Amino acid sequence: MLPHLVPLLRDIVENETQFARLAVRLPEATRNRVMANRHRQTMVMLDILRTAVYTPRPRQLVPRANFTIDLTGDLMRTFHEPVPVIPTNAQIASAVELNAGPPVNELCAICQDSFVGPCTRLSRCGHHFHQPCIMEWFGTSVRCPVCRNDIRGEDEEEEE
Repeated sequence: MLPHLVPLLRDIVENETQFARLAVRLPEATRNRVMANRHRQTMVMLDILRTAVYTPRPRQLVPRANFTIDLTGDLMRTFHEPVPVIPTNAQIASAVELNAGPPVNELCAICQDSFVGPCTRLSRCGHHFHQPCIMEWFGTSVRCPVCRNDIRGEDEEEEE
């Protein structure tokens, strides 16, 4: 192995280990999505590095050519991802009303299926959804899918 690659590979392993330690704190669905995305990004970065290191240089054109690789730009574009903001279980519990009365709309805005039986109502805006639909939605967002109202309340919004 080329000696100048050892520190770079050591940094990659160290960063991946630190990222995995932090990701453990995320909810399972989010953690799985974030870790899969991070793995994909790492593979792209390693592929860029492999290509740069193992691409043969034509000797007849540039004898003993030294070259540098601008990995910084590629790495910065690869690792800047939006951070998901999801509500806590307590925030969801205070924001939804289970087994709410008859909905004002005929269809669930998420799945577009008719309501049969009880449904879930968001307290702040009054929109109705199937319970499984809105719970899955809260795995990726803190906002009502219809009106984009933040379900966390005014106190939590100011903390961000």
